[in-house]
Amino acid sequence: MVGLYFIFGLISYVVMGFALMTLANKTGHKDKNFWGWIPILNVLLMLEIAELPLWYILLLLVPCVNVGVIIYTWWRIAEKRGKPGPAAIGLIVPVVGFFIVLWIAFSD
Repeated sequence: MVGLYFIFGLISYVVMGFALMTLANKTGHKDKNFWGWIPILNVLLMLEIAELPLWYILLLLVPCVNVGVIIYTWWRIAEKRGKPGPAAIGLIVPVVGFFIVLWIAFSD
């Protein structure tokens, strides 16, 4: 069972890395596209794409508040990509949230 969790986690990490790299390229942050693969820097990349201040990373350390900050960040990212922002609310649903991120990153 632990092996399945490891494999799922590894697949999720790779897919999210590609998604963030694609988002960086499509939103004009090509010089920072490798940040999508580095923990902590990938959060800073999301904040830059969403054009939010970097101090929001401190809000991610506050329980319950971090959920709202993540949704708001993806809301802004979706709007930057021309997608409806309220779709980011779907990030609350575990499996659906994964596909919403892929939709925002890879659809044109």
